[in-house]
Amino acid sequence: PIKEIDAYPHYNAFSQIDDDECIYCKRCEIACPRDAIVIERVLPDRADLVTGEISVDDDECIYCGVCEELCPAEAIIVDKETGKESIEINTDKCVYCLVCKKACPTNAIKALCRICSYGEYDIDLSKAVVKGNSVIDSELCVYCGWCEGVCPTDAAKAKKPFEGTIEVDQEKCQACGACVDICKCNALAFPVSTGPGSRLDHIVAQPDYCIKCKACAKACPNGAITVKRTDIDHTPTNSATWTDALNAIKD
Repeated sequence: PIKEIDAYPHYNAFSQIDDDECIYCKRCEIACPRDAIVIERVLPDRADLVTGEISVDDDECIYCGVCEELCPAEAIIVDKETGKESIEINTDKCVYCLVCKKACPTNAIKALCRICSYGEYDIDLSKAVVKGNSVIDSELCVYCGWCEGVCPTDAAKAKKPFEGTIEVDQEKCQACGACVDICKCNALAFPVSTGPGSRLDHIVAQPDYCIKCKACAKACPNGAITVKRTDIDHTPTNSATWTDALNAIKD
């Protein structure tokens, strides 16, 4: 294959996620315009995050169901059928928020959140972490940098092969949306509406995420977009033909 020839130049572009720094929040996965990122995360067991005690005094419980209706974790099931009354609390779901205890009209529920009362002394913090791994599909990724832009821990890095500029002539732009539709890295967008009936009469460019592919400039029917490539980062080549071809890509 031609790409394996020594003289063939390759773009110095990459995208990567450092799993040692990643907290698996999935912001990059959501922001990626190419759906090139998959974050696989494993959440800790609820029991490793909260501990407590809860019990029901059957002599005091009137099986009214108030606790069941208020429970945010849906951990309580009350059978109100006459003669078959019962209450069951699923401790695997219970978060020991004490809502049921506070709401019970007969004070039949006894509950205690150990963390609230005593701190995290009985929590193994090594188990109370989100684990996972990240995958970037190199066939889909266009190195736009959205992952790096939204990452809260600087775990994601991206490098574009082209440096340059993008400008939108607001006098020529008719906000037809052709550039927005064709841009594969969400670097062009309509501005946020200021209210009902407000007219969106121009397009906003986000240069940080533009890969200088020039698709938007070619799609614009009014010639309102100008994209310039000022530099190309690539591996060295001794081929004059390839050097001329690469220089021709620059403006």
